Amino acid sequence: MLEPEGYIGNSKDYIDATGYEELSQNLVESDKTVRRGTPPASKSAISTLPSVEIKLERQVLNCAICKDVVSICETTRKLPCGHGYYGDCIIIWLNPRNSCPMCRFELPTDDSKYEEEKKDPCSLISISCQSILHWFFSEHVLQCKCSSLWRYRIRHLQLLIRSLQSTVDDVITKIWTFTEQDIGLHP
Repeated sequence: MLEPEGYIGNSKDYIDATGYEELSQNLVESDKTVRRGTPPASKSAISTLPSVEIKLERQVLNCAICKDVVSICETTRKLPCGHGYYGDCIIIWLNPRNSCPMCRFELPTDDSKYEEEKKDPCSLISISCQSILHWFFSEHVLQCKCSSLWRYRIRHLQLLIRSLQSTVDDVITKIWTFTEQDIGLHP
């Protein structure tokens, strides 16, 4: 039997419109369990940010959010990391996220689960692995005989594992660096 034109290799390795719809729907549904980014900064963390009036020429800065120059006699809000921004800009910035736009210093959140996970970086990776494996071995996929869907899933899983591995490596490097600093090996 001849393969239909346009196919390279086995035509069963291709996904048709129905298979594509199933794949898209499954990815959308499985993606709902994975959080994108960090939760917003807590209201108390935002409300306690100190206001700093710019009094000297050397204190003049550019707000990294709106890019405007903060001039003498204007007021900024200062984050614990030391970076300053226009008050309105940083409050708007911190409503959907909890980190400094310059250095990614994280402010506390009202999300107790996230705060607990922050104490143990490996738990974040563990949770990500669990959701990936759940997605990969979902009943829908186990019942599917479409080899291109399986190849897609396996390739996607490989990419996610590589991504998580780099995250694990980053965590280990940071822990090692902090440990070296604590015992005085590096300044």
